[in-house]
Amino acid sequence: MKGDISQEMHAFMHVADALGLEKAIELRRRRPGLLRGMAKQPYGKQIPWLFVEIWKGAMKDTKSEARYDTPPNSTERCGLCAHYRIGVCTMVEGRISSTMWCKHFKRREDV
Repeated sequence: MKGDISQEMHAFMHVADALGLEKAIELRRRRPGLLRGMAKQPYGKQIPWLFVEIWKGAMKDTKSEARYDTPPNSTERCGLCAHYRIGVCTMVEGRISSTMWCKHFKRREDV
């Protein structure tokens, strides 16, 4: 048990070094099992494995955290946002409708 905690702290320090302390703390809060899983990986595989997990959505907001809802007006909706990628968002977890809105709205430059 004590060895697992030490390995998890070691993994956390690698994450903090790679991403910065604030992001590492946020990642640990959102995905507590992630660091435990990292601690069990061979040293050389830890950081690439972390970035795969982040890419899969470890740092995205849930829909409720992002206040995902109907748009406040017709000029601000996911389909016009820089974070929107056909059916998904770089900031919010899950399937995303182009007709909805969230607090991360940032108008694409091409619209």
